[in-house]
Amino acid sequence: MNQLHLEEMKEEKKDDAASKMCVVHSRYASKRGTIRDQQAHPVFDEENRVAVFHNGFVTNFKELTRELFPKKDPAKVNLTDSELIAVMLGKELDSGADLKTAITTLVEKKLIGTWRMAIVPVKEPNLIYFIKNAGQFFIGKSDESVVVCSDQEICQQYEQQFTFTKMKNNELYEIKDNCEISKTTTTKKISVERKPAKGFNHIFEEEIMGSIDAASTVTDDGSKFISNH
Repeated sequence: MNQLHLEEMKEEKKDDAASKMCVVHSRYASKRGTIRDQQAHPVFDEENRVAVFHNGFVTNFKELTRELFPKKDPAKVNLTDSELIAVMLGKELDSGADLKTAITTLVEKKLIGTWRMAIVPVKEPNLIYFIKNAGQFFIGKSDESVVVCSDQEICQQYEQQFTFTKMKNNELYEIKDNCEISKTTTTKKISVERKPAKGFNHIFEEEIMGSIDAASTVTDDGSKFISNH
């Protein structure tokens, strides 16, 4: 959880909670190998209307930043992939869309890459949206509770209390604090047609080498595994 907001929460009374729902998601976002408290999740749109928790990678990051900030060099846009998603959701809200429509527009028409996301409207904390196109999300139900988890081993520890099922890719789940669940199927409406970068014979080869470079960057060439992060 974003440390700045965690400190604020410590000062609030327990009885002041506006909802029975919460998201427990421990992750430090990094950009070019640098870890910053301000980029820990959740991240928000520019008006603090939407809280976004995200794991994944936006492949068309440069194209989207050019669209959002046409006068800026994409390499100089100081946003993580996750922050970009939050800003884009805010732009959709600015255009008059509701949050559900904004999420649908992004995953169907804007984003290319991978994601597992939990999205909370700040003024409606009794509602959480979940969507993924890769990885695992498990939804667990009991008579009085609903939980969502990305770790199968944790699910197995609580299989006596909850009945777990796998969330499907590209299904937008809407979960309310009265345990009401609804879902909407999304359909990708964009495609990518591009040639591999210079020096590569195939896009697959380019992406493999890009993944190696990305892994090296986010681990500081392995130093994070022996540091106190």
